[in-house]
Amino acid sequence: MDWSDEELKQNKRIGDKRRSYSEEYLVDCSMSEWGCSGGWSRFALEYIEMFGIPRGAQYPYVSGPKRSPADCNETVNVEYPISKVEFLTGNVSRAMEFVRNKGPIIACK
Repeated sequence: MDWSDEELKQNKRIGDKRRSYSEEYLVDCSMSEWGCSGGWSRFALEYIEMFGIPRGAQYPYVSGPKRSPADCNETVNVEYPISKVEFLTGNVSRAMEFVRNKGPIIACK
């Protein structure tokens, strides 16, 4: 599975509506990652926290090789669905409380 898909499939819930964000924007514009060749969830989440991300319809998926960084369209409207990236270590009770009060987590081995 592509690293960008993992975070964005966690679509932020707003009432009963799900928001779909652009995986392509993350792959095209986040230069600290390796495009479709992999990467770290942490860096993807931090990029979204700092720079935002557009909806999928505004910046749709394009098949083919990764475009150059100059092709990143930074003029689209972005949202900031992540307010803070936190790291939890080894405490299951704390992780359960985090999910209950703040939202989804991504577990890494």
